Amino acid sequence: MMVQEGQAMPVLCDIRELRMVNKEARDFFAIEGSLLIKALAFWIAPPVTDTISEFYLSTQRTHIPTKSFSLKSEALDYLRTALLIAVMVWLIPL
Repeated sequence: MMVQEGQAMPVLCDIRELRMVNKEARDFFAIEGSLLIKALAFWIAPPVTDTISEFYLSTQRTHIPTKSFSLKSEALDYLRTALLIAVMVWLIPL
């Protein structure tokens, strides 16, 4: 959040070395920690972080486009596409 300096942006979250997440951290990330996130890509290293990201995605309801990737290049492509779609939706009047 400090890096974002109040700017909403897509986020690549490298969780490849993560081994556990407590409930307080999950709750914070699901609410306050995601306020300025336009799209979220988890960069994972199966099987451990794949399980962690799937658990998060299945238990936290979010309006933020979120997906997990084992390849960083695919995660970055996803974030670029999500950002492009958001800009196009913003520019097209309803």
